[in-house]
Amino acid sequence: MYIEYSLNGFMRAFFRHYIKFFAVFAVCVALGAYYILTASPIYEARGSFIVKFGANARPDVSLVSNQRPTELAYKDRNEIINSYVKILQSQDLVRKALMAVGVEKVFPSLKSIGDETERMELAANSMIYGNLRIGSSSQSNVIEVFVTNKNPEVAAEFAAVLMQKFVSAQARVYDIPEKDFLEEQIQTTRTSLQDAESSFLDFKEQVGVSSIDEEMRNLLRQKTDLMSIAFKALTEAQQELAKLEAQAAEAKLTYRDDSAVMQRLIERVETAKQQLKKLEMGLEDNIGDDGALANRIGVINDRISYLEDKRADFNQLEKNVDMASKNLEYYTQLFEEARANNVINSHNITRITVVDKPFAPSMPVRPRKKIILAIAILAGGIFGLGLVVLMELLDERFTASDQLAKVLGVPVLVTFDKGGAA
Repeated sequence: MYIEYSLNGFMRAFFRHYIKFFAVFAVCVALGAYYILTASPIYEARGSFIVKFGANARPDVSLVSNQRPTELAYKDRNEIINSYVKILQSQDLVRKALMAVGVEKVFPSLKSIGDETERMELAANSMIYGNLRIGSSSQSNVIEVFVTNKNPEVAAEFAAVLMQKFVSAQARVYDIPEKDFLEEQIQTTRTSLQDAESSFLDFKEQVGVSSIDEEMRNLLRQKTDLMSIAFKALTEAQQELAKLEAQAAEAKLTYRDDSAVMQRLIERVETAKQQLKKLEMGLEDNIGDDGALANRIGVINDRISYLEDKRADFNQLEKNVDMASKNLEYYTQLFEEARANNVINSHNITRITVVDKPFAPSMPVRPRKKIILAIAILAGGIFGLGLVVLMELLDERFTASDQLAKVLGVPVLVTFDKGGAA
């Protein structure tokens, strides 16, 4: 059949088959209306948590300042949120909530199916994969719980029980049962620290030093000071002799050698030379093997050598004290954490806070009447028009003179209808 692809051609085809179009349209709308009228309403109860992190994760219960929780990274936050979502959707948690509410109450249709184990299995799977939805966003710390059921009160009750079970499960996750073990470790570590400190103190008394590095600095300073004192007088005498010799050389340009001025200067120079020679001889004797200065410096060198020999033992004992102190601090922190968690759990305090408690909804979420009706109308129009096009394709008759003229390529002079020529 020749089809005229124009508005007039389409309108002629539509009006030839309008009864079929409206029949299909009416059937689709009727089916949509029937579903709306006969489908059981489904209600959705909603509740939400907020997850607290860092310093706001829990109250400061018996925690010292250096044990405050730190802020978590963005990735760590998402991992914790996702873990909570998995716990809410776990078989164990859903089964506990079903047992608390009642399988037959949540799913009355399962009363006559199998035994109790089979009913629980079916109810848990139906809840996890159909009636329970957990919503979370990477942009917030809120976890939402959605539960659907034909009974709004049951939906709200199950959502509330599930949230309560989750809070209890989350509290157990952060419980530290090794409190007694940690207390024993603290006592053992404290004893080790006391022994290490006692050994270190005895070693210090034996060596006669509180800090080897500080003692070494003092000894080197004393050695430097002794050498400086020893050469100070010699340096001053050398400077005085050079000064007098310079004065004598300057005076020689003005005075004769036998003058009184020159004689006094020459005497002073000779005296300065004798004093310098005595100082040099005294210094040589003083710093020699048997000299007083040499003996004092030798004592200092012996002390330095002795301390160097003891340095390894000193460092090891100091390291033992430091390690024992850090271990004690570590176990003390774990113990305080465990004790704080016990206090938190005993008061049912968790890092989860319920924001919205579930309540029985008054309006169903399904069926969505307006959407279903719109879909039925749209489907009726599409299927009706499709039927019109199909019927037109299957019809081999010409319905207009211009169609015949276009197909044959000749003008149409006259047409006939039931009433005669036209």
